[in-house]
Amino acid sequence: MILQDFHFSRRELTLTRAWVRSFWGVWEGGQLVAALHAAPPFYDVSEMLGRGVPASSGDIAMKDYVMLYSVAVTEGKRRGRVGAQLLGKMEDVALKAGSKTVYGVTSADSAAFYKARGYQVQKPDEMFRTYWGESEVAFSISGDAQWFSKGLKRRSSSWLTNLFNP
Repeated sequence: MILQDFHFSRRELTLTRAWVRSFWGVWEGGQLVAALHAAPPFYDVSEMLGRGVPASSGDIAMKDYVMLYSVAVTEGKRRGRVGAQLLGKMEDVALKAGSKTVYGVTSADSAAFYKARGYQVQKPDEMFRTYWGESEVAFSISGDAQWFSKGLKRRSSSWLTNLFNP
């Protein structure tokens, strides 16, 4: 399998200084078998600024938060860790860029995927509440969709690192 970055429009990829990639794909035998799309929360920040959240809070959100828009894996490759590998790659890139939290929306049938990877999955119809700096923001959801979120933490690369940094 080959993990490769997508390269779409330069404008989209350079909207923030921290994020230079927001699409990843896994190819096998020349076929795309999995893809992930994540980026700073452009749309959510726009919505909240329109509701009166200060621009300084929007700046914090663009730096500290990542919106995970989708993880898609072909039927024959599910349960083979491809989606988990893509998610791990995105989390590593986000952490290196200074992001602190990943969040997104999932359907009830995919919630277990995120729970198994340390994400908090909220109940259907439950609002996602968080703080962007001093501003509390809340996003609603409807139907069977559910918000999920995870605080990012640096992962240790060896047992020796774990020994000295419990």
